[in-house]
Amino acid sequence: MGREHNVFRETAGYARRIQFESPVLMYSDLKQLKQAEEKHHKHQIFSLNFDPAKQSLQDAVTTLCANIVEAVREQQVVLVILTDRRIAQGLIPISCGYGSGRCTTSTGECSATLSILILIIETAAARDPHHFAVLIGLGATAIYPFLAYETVEQLVEKGNIPLTARQAVFKLPQRY
Repeated sequence: MGREHNVFRETAGYARRIQFESPVLMYSDLKQLKQAEEKHHKHQIFSLNFDPAKQSLQDAVTTLCANIVEAVREQQVVLVILTDRRIAQGLIPISCGYGSGRCTTSTGECSATLSILILIIETAAARDPHHFAVLIGLGATAIYPFLAYETVEQLVEKGNIPLTARQAVFKLPQRY
């Protein structure tokens, strides 16, 4: 992950890219991205949650996209993290698929922004490979499905899965 460059010219910029084995991130991967050198991988977190009593879904998405475009243009943000993690009473989340799709089309309308945008989705809604594929198809670079990981961890702690949490995350998908 990192800024895109001309594929016909080798530059030092390619050395600043961060690579992961999978677009489905583990906690340590997300933490590494957040701690990456700000000069090349500046990040900002945007909440997908909004108050339906104060604004409509369309207005919330329009505001979200405008904030992202402004952050990319004005603050040189490269890594955009959309999250539905901090939900509270009275708030509802914008669907991560709808939010990511709208945000990538909004930034795509700005000529240079799409080539530098890295879109990470931190969500409770994505739980299986189909969800991950849909989000990637809608423009997400990577997904951190925190609720899926937390559920597996709780099942391990209760003894329902006879593996460590790390083993369960890697081995259980192979069984199904």
